[in-house]
Amino acid sequence: MPGAVPRSHLLPLALLALLAVPAPALAGGTLKREQFTARVSGSYRSTSTVTNTQCRRLDAEGNASTYTGTGTSSETTTFAATKGALFEVSKTTGRKRLGAGGFPIPIRATMKRTSTLDESTSPRGCDLGGFPLTPNCGTKRKAYKLSVFGTKEGGFAYNFSSGFSTKTPDDPFTCPLGEGAAWFGRAAEPQLKISRARLFGRARTIVASVKATRSPKRTGDEWTSQTTATLVWKLTLVRR
Repeated sequence: MPGAVPRSHLLPLALLALLAVPAPALAGGTLKREQFTARVSGSYRSTSTVTNTQCRRLDAEGNASTYTGTGTSSETTTFAATKGALFEVSKTTGRKRLGAGGFPIPIRATMKRTSTLDESTSPRGCDLGGFPLTPNCGTKRKAYKLSVFGTKEGGFAYNFSSGFSTKTPDDPFTCPLGEGAAWFGRAAEPQLKISRARLFGRARTIVASVKATRSPKRTGDEWTSQTTATLVWKLTLVRR
């Protein structure tokens, strides 16, 4: 996804670190801070089409023949904060990067998954000798925590959090997605930008959002998988 930020860029417990350092100790410029109550929300949509040219079936006499099979998968997720969390943003004159961090924001996600695949590269019934997982497609609702942080490019991104450190949650489904597709918990989020004038101005409420679409295509000797995925997320900051 264009503009995605590697999850390794997370600033763990950045708020606590910022609060612990007095302004004179940060050499190279004057430090300015603003505190907010932060909420996040958004949506994620992923669709895939898988084509396999070497699917097999048996005729009435039990003889196997090959055919081209097609299957699809989709995931639709909406998520929103269940309550706000303390979030601090800081800037140092002469530096591009914003210092930003705070307590993890609790969210509730509603995820709907459909699939006509046995595996990520195999449409349903394509492999006579396969042992596909029992699918649990449908709708699931899960609680997670997101930690928003500042990036070196001067924007914001988020990571899933255990409450103390970065944590990538397990996929709650055994409902196959097409090869190259990611479920909501592993979808790469784009950077969200908010101008410094807004962050360090007088507006009590700041709302900003970003949308990005990626379309990976994966190809093997016998199959292709085409995916389109779009993630939108919004950050709402209320000045304290």
